[in-house]
Amino acid sequence: MNISLSLVPYEDKMILFQLIQLYRYDSSEHDGHALNHHGLYSYKYLDHQWTEDYRRPFIIKVDGEIAGFALIML
Repeated sequence: MNISLSLVPYEDKMILFQLIQLYRYDSSEHDGHALNHHGLYSYKYLDHQWTEDYRRPFIIKVDGEIAGFALIML
């Protein structure tokens, strides 16, 4: 099993957005997140991942397939 962690470039922002949607859906019954009027879960810090120096967005892959993400604050 090969596990890799890589920074998400801004060009791949939509991949991270989609993964956050899946995460918010899965956790919504426990944390109370609700869909907005566009049918999406809000996450106001998405663009901050590339504009604030202390934030780093990562994609986790297992054997080359996306397995998850991590949003790190340094």
